[in-house]
Amino acid sequence: LWLHCASVGEVNTALPLLHELHRRNPQQNFLITTNTPTGAEIVARQQQPYLFHAYLPFDWMLSVTLFVSAIKPTALYVLETELWPNLLHEAGRTGTAAVLVNARLAPERMGRYRRLAGLYRPLLTRLARVGAQSDEDASANHHQAGRQFAVFQHKQRQQSTEDADDDSDRQETEALNRQERFGGFGHELEF
Repeated sequence: LWLHCASVGEVNTALPLLHELHRRNPQQNFLITTNTPTGAEIVARQQQPYLFHAYLPFDWMLSVTLFVSAIKPTALYVLETELWPNLLHEAGRTGTAAVLVNARLAPERMGRYRRLAGLYRPLLTRLARVGAQSDEDASANHHQAGRQFAVFQHKQRQQSTEDADDDSDRQETEALNRQERFGGFGHELEF
């Protein structure tokens, strides 16, 4: 499973989920690509045999094609707004589901996205799923792409499993919490 995390913040967001997924499936390995040495350092500090790091190649068709053919990912999860045209094209060409997780559009970037809607819209349509950070982000992405997006509101929806009244409530809450750890997409359905 391949996750692209631009730098430290995205890596730190992904690590708790990856540790939990590995606990549940010890044979699962994860490739984390980053753009920065600091992101790579965070991955290396984990010293886990199931976590691998590589730098994301430049978004040139040849370099991306060679990289994807070498790693043969089962899925690509991209955190936040790391939308690289050739990367998403190659994922689609090889049948690798690309999912944008924890998507957000910073208000200061909205003008740029509107001006570049002709480029941005096709990128969003190449994604199998998108999980937005907020209603505002979902709405902004919907406006740009003309499609619906799931909303990830971890702090507002997560509740403690101790608060659940019975076993079925507890199981439902645990499933919801697992899904919310990764932008609303649960392990059972997406990995």
